[in-house]
Amino acid sequence: VVIYIFNKYMLGNLSRTLAINEELANTDQLTKLLTRRSLNALYQQNCYLSKKNHQGLGVCILDIDFFKMFNDSYGHLQGDDALVQVANSLKNTLLRDTDHLFRYGGEEFVILTLTDSEAKLDELMNSVRHTIENLKIENKASLISQYLTISLGGVFIPRNYIQVDFRVVLKIADNALYSIKQKSRNAVSILTITQPLENKAKT
Repeated sequence: VVIYIFNKYMLGNLSRTLAINEELANTDQLTKLLTRRSLNALYQQNCYLSKKNHQGLGVCILDIDFFKMFNDSYGHLQGDDALVQVANSLKNTLLRDTDHLFRYGGEEFVILTLTDSEAKLDELMNSVRHTIENLKIENKASLISQYLTISLGGVFIPRNYIQVDFRVVLKIADNALYSIKQKSRNAVSILTITQPLENKAKT
């Protein structure tokens, strides 16, 4: 009996340790956000919720404008502090349980959200954009603003179009982000997914 209880206790400790290690592996140590490792699973979860709640799905990639120049001007410690401030502000803006935020890499973040229309996704993305600029983090290296700003590329997936391959969705969002950064910064670009757009992204 003692051996059984001991083994059960050790197994419980091992399970908790593995769960903690898994959580740490999926958490960015600087910003405490989820990493890209969790993206696909939570995308699939939101696809399920989208069908269940009869809503569309929004996917957004955002990028801090001129961040390399910011780091060069202010140093990496201040750059890290800016990333943490941006991450915390994004977390406070996305308050619903169905909103998910990830550090995608470097100065890029990804947002997953349930939404009813392209217009509502646009409203959310512009709210995020204004929130970051209103942090008033000085950025003398910026070519468009005295403060740190972000650019956002988004994809609206209508509820009758759910279950598009996530790699395709990310590619379309990245293309939207690239497009807006070629034209301007501190701005938003959104595409609603269609069959021709999906086919083009697959090529």
